[in-house]
Amino acid sequence: VIELLLAALDLSPERAELQAEQAALLEARGQLENAATSWRDAVAAHPRAPVSWLRSLEHLCWRLGRNAERAHWLGRLEEHEDLSAGEREHCAAERVALLTAHPELRAQAALLLAHLLDAGAPLSEPQQSARAQQLLGLYDQLGRDADWCALALRLAPVLDLTPRRALERE
Repeated sequence: VIELLLAALDLSPERAELQAEQAALLEARGQLENAATSWRDAVAAHPRAPVSWLRSLEHLCWRLGRNAERAHWLGRLEEHEDLSAGEREHCAAERVALLTAHPELRAQAALLLAHLLDAGAPLSEPQQSARAQQLLGLYDQLGRDADWCALALRLAPVLDLTPRRALERE
């Protein structure tokens, strides 16, 4: 029945709602690949996809082991205007942790962390310092010595004395 209704509707929020219902049914039946396709179609067809759809798709990507795609959906959640600043920061932190945990995605993690340091939501000084330390570690792992040095020089005046001495020794 849902397939017939989908065939009759053009791209619209109503079609997206039906695709989301279909995705939920497919997921409940254990047809995860088909459910992921339906969720993606629903999100693409809706001009302002609900947070619950993005969360469902992100969770489904986690179940399917699709780390890069999951990071993408966490990014979409991070940008969603219906989430509080705290929820958006949680999505950003989870996205960084996901990207950092997978060697093939660490370059993306470094780009994201650099962006968050420069333009992200304001954080407390210890949180910003922790984020900067994490980025320094990623630069070191990736062999990006010039980026590491530039960031270390930029951070030297604001770092506590102990971490600053450790950076100078490196």
